[in-house]
Amino acid sequence: MQRLRTFSVSFAEPQFDESPYSRSVAAVFGCEHHEVVVSKDEATDVAVDLVDWFDEPFADSSALPTFILSREARRFVKAVLCGEGADELFGGSIWHDLGEPLTSVAELIAPRAKVVFPADMLDALFSDAGHRELDAEPYDPAAAVAREMPVGLDRLHQHLFADISLYLPSDLLTKIDRMSMLNSLEARVPYLNHPLAEFVWKLPTPLKVRDGVRKHLLRVVAQSALPPAVITRAKQGFAIPMDAWLWEPGRFRDAVYDTLRSDPCRNRGWFDHALIARMLEEHDRPLQLHGYRLWALFVLERWLQLNGTIAG
Repeated sequence: MQRLRTFSVSFAEPQFDESPYSRSVAAVFGCEHHEVVVSKDEATDVAVDLVDWFDEPFADSSALPTFILSREARRFVKAVLCGEGADELFGGSIWHDLGEPLTSVAELIAPRAKVVFPADMLDALFSDAGHRELDAEPYDPAAAVAREMPVGLDRLHQHLFADISLYLPSDLLTKIDRMSMLNSLEARVPYLNHPLAEFVWKLPTPLKVRDGVRKHLLRVVAQSALPPAVITRAKQGFAIPMDAWLWEPGRFRDAVYDTLRSDPCRNRGWFDHALIARMLEEHDRPLQLHGYRLWALFVLERWLQLNGTIAG
């Protein structure tokens, strides 16, 4: 009988590398484990085409390793199982805290929005012309969630509902679907099998978050199968060493910096280029690291250029 194949990524930067844990899980089940080292140079080759592939300004940088991992997996299999949905059903994210229900849906959106740009910095980043363009087609995610959110939810389930309504479909599922399909790989999400999802949604909060431990029920279920170090370790998001890659000289840094300093970017007049210049300088020195912010700006600017939005 053929062994189950498993696939994971690793990074040279140890603080981002989860490969020892994925290796230990594969060993427990006797899997044929494949590990893909994601290097800065390889990510650069993907980055320059990423915006064109998405056909939208999609700035989740984990799309880079997701594409590389999907490409490797397709060499061996036609379909894979992914873990998307577990955090959003069982309460696994850092903002899945307990307490009194929130009185404003905007409070639910805030923890996710502040991951990259604080609100005041985001507001200052756009010029008057840029704000006019954004205001021409306004989108209020808080209002979209508020229209559908059931009444009477506790704080945790308010957060889960917001994630299921916005973060899961707009980010996580978009990323895995497009990056896998670009490699002719079918990615399936068993946690989102609708009978399971409906059942888990109705479970009481203490089975999801208990005594500060997130995904409590999943941890209990997994205790008999997984190594203790995997069960008890703190959550680590799927991220790349963006700050380091944009600080070190090389093609990755050049692609981002050159785009943000380009004439089309300046001539459009959407951004406060003094603020962008300060961010680039602070990152270079480094006084303050802005890697993920610079990446988000790069993605937006490249999308604008690819779609012919050259000048305001």
